Amino acid sequence: DQAMKTLRCILVLALAVSSQSCFMPRSPEVPIPVSFYDVSEQETDTLVIFLPGRGDSPGVFESKGFIGAMKEFGVRADAVAADAHLGCYYAGQLADRIEADVLAPYRFEGYRTFILVGTSLGGYGSLWLQNEFPDAIDSVVLFAPFMGSEEVVESVRREESLGRWVAGLAGEPTKDEFPWIWIQDLAESEGVPVQSVMIAFGEKDRFRPAAETVAELLPSSRVFRSPGGHDWETWLDLWRKILGSRAWAELSAPGES
Repeated sequence: DQAMKTLRCILVLALAVSSQSCFMPRSPEVPIPVSFYDVSEQETDTLVIFLPGRGDSPGVFESKGFIGAMKEFGVRADAVAADAHLGCYYAGQLADRIEADVLAPYRFEGYRTFILVGTSLGGYGSLWLQNEFPDAIDSVVLFAPFMGSEEVVESVRREESLGRWVAGLAGEPTKDEFPWIWIQDLAESEGVPVQSVMIAFGEKDRFRPAAETVAELLPSSRVFRSPGGHDWETWLDLWRKILGSRAWAELSAPGES
């Protein structure tokens, strides 16, 4: 039940922030601020939605070259970057704000294909949103996604399969367990298939163990690796590889592949 999934996620995120008495993220703004980029030189009904990592502003996707690369490759899509900061996650409002302030208005403007691109924490958010709105989100691109604590990641990697790991969970899932439940739900979904997911990461990224585990669930054409770590230079190199790939063409134009 989607409502219960959302409620559980809100509760575990609220619990997580309450345990950090010296840290309080800023409150979500209503509506969530977004930066729109008129990228495509042709008419398009495809919109790329960028979700930043922890501590990054939405403008980082332009300043670090992601928007310029889209123009260079002649991508037939426009883009928005949302100010989906940590407070949106801890308040449990990420899904509500993206639906009300991004998906709904841009759908009204004529966009029909939505692609989420998330870096680090934004990858966690992308999986959350795809799980929450499977009929609205066509595909997700995860750059070195945060997939929970090292302890949880290692417990997943030790298990025979992700399905078996999920089946063995006891009690309410924690914030660190949710992304793996979302990936498993996606793999078993009759809606958007797991093949609509891309993952990209550096060989020296601190989140590589989690990324490699996700990569094992995907077709090899949806997995992108590059030398480097958890940084924008590496991610821009990976973004350029993605934009030039057949996999991107298939994801960004599902009706034309």
